[in-house]
Amino acid sequence: MLGKEIIHELKWDGKTQERERNLMNADRVRTRPRDNAIFLTSNQEPILLETQRWFENKQFSKLVEKKFTSSIYKRDLPVFQRVNLTEI
Repeated sequence: MLGKEIIHELKWDGKTQERERNLMNADRVRTRPRDNAIFLTSNQEPILLETQRWFENKQFSKLVEKKFTSSIYKRDLPVFQRVNLTEI
């Protein structure tokens, strides 16, 4: 998914040889350090991100410590109507 690169090698007899290899093999993706992540989205270039574990981030730690109430509020929801696609 990360792409491939083409390597051009010049041989001793003057001929060139092309080789294709993955930019990053599965084993290298799997063994990334804990503070790195590879972000893939649609057809964009992959991005290497530096991450932080949630318990090392003070803001996330505070959110986990908060106690949430399990109250359910009744809301007026819009009414959905079935639409026939052939009429559009």
